[in-house]
This record gives sequence, C-alpha cells and structure tokens, in this order.
Amino acid sequence: MNQQVITALHQCGTSLERRDQHGCAALHFASAQGNLAAVTALLDAGASVATASTAGDTPLHTAASAGAASVVKLLVTRGGAESCSVNRSQRTPLHLAASNGK
Repeated sequence: MNQQVITALHQCGTSLERRDQHGCAALHFASAQGNLAAVTALLDAGASVATASTAGDTPLHTAASAGAASVVKLLVTRGGAESCSVNRSQRTPLHLAASNGK
C-alpha cells in the first residue's frame, strides 16, 4: 500500500475498518507486511489498533508475528496498542514473535 493511495481512498469514503473473511482490516495487512508508511497513513486516517480478526489477532499481533519491529513500536507508542492483549489462543504479541523466531 502506498500513503497517497490510502489517503485518497479514505477521502473517497472507503472504510478503514472494512474486514475480509478472516476479520482482518487494512491495518492488519500493512502491519503484517511491516509497511511503516502504510501503517502511519492508516493511523493518521484514524484506523483502530484494537480491531481484532476472527482469531482475535490485532494489528500488533500480526506485526509481532512478522517480526516488524518498527511497526510494533509505532502501534504501541503512537497508536496506543495494548501490548499484553491476547488472541483467541490466549497468545500475546510477544508469544507470536517468539514462536516465529523473530
């Protein structure tokens, strides 16, 4: 994703919280890819860091699982993401980072 496209789509009325069949919003995808620019644009537009997928994963879970340290830091410090949140498997972002070797 690119910042200008995200901004343009949001300005045209595209929902930031629209989810796919797994309950993932755009912020989940940007976080999983470690795309700091896209995460920043989505946060600037008002995307929620608390949105959970059907598995209970927040964007912080997906970023931690992917080893995207800069995105993890941004989601916690700027986005206010809860670093101790648990998904449906009772795993925190730290559990996912450790289990994926990242």
